[in-house]
Order: sequence, then structure tokens, then C-alpha cells
Amino acid sequence: MKKKAIKGILIIMMLAMGYSSYATSTNTNENVKPLKVNKDWEKTKLENVFYTKNEEKGTVNLYIINKQNNVVEFTDLQGVGKLEYQKPILLFKGNKIGCVNSNGEIIRPIENDYISDFYNDEAVIKKDKVGVINSIGKEVIPMIYEEVHIGEDKKYIVKKDGVFYLYNLENLEKLDVDYIYKVSSNLFVFSKNEKFGVMSIENKIVVPNEFDEISMRIDKTFIGMKGESFAIYTLQGNKQISENFDYIEQVGVNEYIGGTFSHAKYAFLSETIKTDEKYENVMKINDKVYIGEISNNSFEVINLDENKIQNMSKSDVVKYIELIEKEKE
Repeated sequence: MKKKAIKGILIIMMLAMGYSSYATSTNTNENVKPLKVNKDWEKTKLENVFYTKNEEKGTVNLYIINKQNNVVEFTDLQGVGKLEYQKPILLFKGNKIGCVNSNGEIIRPIENDYISDFYNDEAVIKKDKVGVINSIGKEVIPMIYEEVHIGEDKKYIVKKDGVFYLYNLENLEKLDVDYIYKVSSNLFVFSKNEKFGVMSIENKIVVPNEFDEISMRIDKTFIGMKGESFAIYTLQGNKQISENFDYIEQVGVNEYIGGTFSHAKYAFLSETIKTDEKYENVMKINDKVYIGEISNNSFEVINLDENKIQNMSKSDVVKYIELIEKEKE
């Protein structure tokens, strides 16, 4: 866990297997060519969007067949964001970002420092300063802020001149915090006087700022650190539901493994199942099944759906995992 959120852009290429690339011109007409379907084009999850790769250059060309049955071509791209139906497509080139719609029309030219994924038809955009645009490129919030976080129901948290505010597009309400990290559209980790807590987008305290460190991945539970010890707490009621540990790792949405230096083994921790520190290793099979290794031929299968733990030998565990794999097919 870190006290400061690491900011950066993860360039994910999502095309046929989930990945793609980027554009060059800010003039849509310059990129339009008569329709000519090429056998070398690869399909994507969108029926009118195709791509080719240049392995030598490490780039991708993107081809969008628009409503006029013409091809809009974007060449020498380094990255393309998620391809989702009726959502803008992020385009990455060098260290700049732009976006186009699924008809190939440019929403924002490739000259921005950052554009987030679109949420409820809005995205955070940065070009020197930060603001918010909608899915047609119009500024919802002008780019005059140091930070902007999109929340629910047209509520936002903005930072200007080092001060955070709750903003509803009409009024600014000052927040008494030093730091904000967005967990979800409704929840935010905050700090005040170097102590961490959780607040809602309505500026209501969900968890008081009484932790020296706090996990940034929060659902019904979270990891909190007080002094030198970590423990699991409930989001609602801020109730400690585990022992104190020297280390805790989050392995699922509300599942963890933890232990103490003196035992040098792992305990499994969830909302409904908690074990002693007895595992040499804990392996995640899927979201609902974990296997803890007690010794070379002694294992425990932790089934969250059935809320039970079952002892198994090594050979039985191998068969159990094979059965789960077959069920996936």
C-alpha cells in the first residue's frame, strides 16, 4: 500500500483479442478514403472498426468504416483505448492523447496530456490543466483545475490552488482534506493531518481518518494500518474483523491473506471465513475457491460459495482443479 496514489496512463491495446492503437490528423476529411476492404485488416469487437499491425515499427493502423461507407484511417498509432459500442475511442501517440467516435469523427485532437475512460458519457481531460468533457467533446468543466474526480449524479471533486472542493456545476463547497483518491464514483480515500479515512461524494465521512495507511481498493472491507499493525475493517461501521497482522495482501474483492513475522505463515481472511496462520501458500483458483497448502501432502480447499473448508491430499487437489477447469470449457 502507498500513501500517495501513483498517477499515470496505462496504454491498453484492445482490438481483436482486446487491443489496438492511435491517430495523426485533426482534420477528419484528410483521413477519409473510398471504401476498399482489405484482406489484411484484422477484425475488432466493433463491426466497423479494423486494424493492422506494423511489427517492425511497433505501431498500429486503425480503420473505421463510417456511415457514408468510407474508410477513416488513422496511421502509425502506438495505442488505442477500450473499444466499446457507442463510446469514444481513445487514441495514443507519443505522449499525447486524443479521441474519436465510432464514426471516425475526431472528438478531441491528439494534443492532450491525459483523457480518462468515459464514465456516464464524461471523461477527465488534461492539457496543462484538468477539466471534464462529454462524449461529443464539449467541456462540462473547463480545464482550469489541478485535479478533477467524476462522481455520481453530476457531482465532482475538484482541486484548485491546492484546495479541494465539492462541485455540482453551480457551487463550490470547500473540503477540509489534504489529499483525495477516487475509489469509485461514490467513495474516496482522503487524508487530513497525515491520517487516512473514507468519504462519500456527498462529503459524508464513511470511515474516520484514523489510519496511518489504508488500502485503495475498497468494497465491503478494507485494509487499515494503525501504528505498525494491519487489520481488516468493514466499510460500514468501521469494525475490525481480523486480528492484527504484520502483513496483509488483498487477493480478491473482499478476500485477503495475512500473517505475523513470528509465525511466518498465512491466514486466509474474508467476510465469512477466517483461518489461523497455517498455510505455506494460498492459491486462488477462481473468485470463489482458494487452496491453502499446509504441507507437501496436506491442503485445504476454501469454498466461499459453500462457506466451508475441506481437507484434501495433493492428488485430490490436482483432480479438484482439473474438474474446475473442465467446467469452464
